[in-house]
Amino acid sequence: MPSEDHGLPEHGLSEPRRLPPISLLFGLGKAAWAFVLPAAFLVLTQGWLAAAFALFLLPALALTAASVVLKYISFSYQLEPDEMVIREGILRRNERHIPYSRIQNIDLVQNLFHRWLKVAVVKLETASGGKPEAVISVLQLDTVEEMRALVFQQKTARQKSGGETAAETETADTDDRSTLVDLSLAELAIFGAISNKGLVMVAAALGIASQIGFFDDPRWLIGAFQNEAQVPSWLASGLGLVAGVLLAVLGLLAIILALRLLSVLWAIIKYYAFRLDRLGDDLRAEYGLLTKVTATIPRHRIQLVTVNLTPLHRWFGRASVQVDTAGGGGGGGDSQQGAVQERQWLAPVIPRLDVLKLLRRVMPESRLEHFDWQPISQRAWRRLFRRWMAILVLLLAISFVPSGGWSLVAVFLLVPLAVIHSQLYVRRSGYALTPAAVLYRSGSWIRRVSIVPFGKIQVLRLRQTPFDRRNQMATVQVDTAGATIGGHRVKIDYLDTETAREVLKRLDLEAASTAFKW
Repeated sequence: MPSEDHGLPEHGLSEPRRLPPISLLFGLGKAAWAFVLPAAFLVLTQGWLAAAFALFLLPALALTAASVVLKYISFSYQLEPDEMVIREGILRRNERHIPYSRIQNIDLVQNLFHRWLKVAVVKLETASGGKPEAVISVLQLDTVEEMRALVFQQKTARQKSGGETAAETETADTDDRSTLVDLSLAELAIFGAISNKGLVMVAAALGIASQIGFFDDPRWLIGAFQNEAQVPSWLASGLGLVAGVLLAVLGLLAIILALRLLSVLWAIIKYYAFRLDRLGDDLRAEYGLLTKVTATIPRHRIQLVTVNLTPLHRWFGRASVQVDTAGGGGGGGDSQQGAVQERQWLAPVIPRLDVLKLLRRVMPESRLEHFDWQPISQRAWRRLFRRWMAILVLLLAISFVPSGGWSLVAVFLLVPLAVIHSQLYVRRSGYALTPAAVLYRSGSWIRRVSIVPFGKIQVLRLRQTPFDRRNQMATVQVDTAGATIGGHRVKIDYLDTETAREVLKRLDLEAASTAFKW
């Protein structure tokens, strides 16, 4: 049977290819680094006796290096006209056939050495694995572009078979190529100040300091106040208490400022030059200072969009936008059980006024032009307040014996906060239905908005706990492909029972009349 003409020369495409020799150097370097770093850490923290023990790990290093060499020798790949074929293994041979039409993402990871040598670690993701279908370390960038061209060619063929003309396909490739998000250093600094990842860096630094014995001798911390003669006279005077409080406040502010600065540094290193482009029907995100990441987000795989608004977001007039995509996981074909959801950034930070504009460009089929927020039951705040009171009474019972009356004072002060939180939650929670999507918002201090297109709905549930039935309320839950337990989902709590049934009926009709494609 004559092969289909794909527009690319077939001669040479079916020849097995080896990884570039530089791949072997990266593999050996990774193995050596995994040994050298722990050995150096042992020398610094435990002395030369531990270093002598580390020498016994040399055989393990030799075996690891041998496995890297064998893996390099046995690994080969072929770029066929319709699929990629990967072969690996010495004793147990493994051959994988990956059709280009099934490849969803071709993601690249590049550290400084990768970029210098113009190579990258390539991750191929299909609709069938909780991990990438294949991780190739490393490939030259021109080979990656060749793979992307083959994948795009298959998409073009599918579009043509679906009734699109060549002109429409070309328009989708050129006119839709646009930049949606391009973060400056100032925006990344705002994101760092909001995210507060400085604690991660501090925890890592404290762990290293503890291991090298930095805290073994605390005299460096208390030496200045070992005796009364060294205490400043102004601190020992009657103003000592006031001065001590002021110093504590200033110290706390200094710690908060230092953590924020570290968080800003983390954000700039991790998300430097963050850019989100729309290329045809895909989104491509690129970011990273030391390690550059290039990730592809197929728009048709987006199951749910979440907009996050913390108090700091609102103070800076910003928001963060994430998407949950299906198809990067599992192993069950096109079933819900085989789908796994992955959460990726559309915009780590974006001005709040630009959020709706971004969402309309990312998912125009959701038709977010006009929608009205509908409230949950106004009776719900009493239920929330009673729940908080039960928690406070339990805490009081646990802490009353060791702390005495102070626990009672603390609970008394928290009661007004429970009232405020319950009322704000009810006031700021609600749902909205557009002609093509359902929206849900919730939260009092930390607010979130989630959007699910009708075409992504897999399961609808109406749930009632005994407390719901007692208060004539119900919950409507919307599940998508690969829905995860964590994170914000469309789970509309505290609806009046009749309202919940009406919402469920409307969603059921819309989902049934919309073609399901995940």
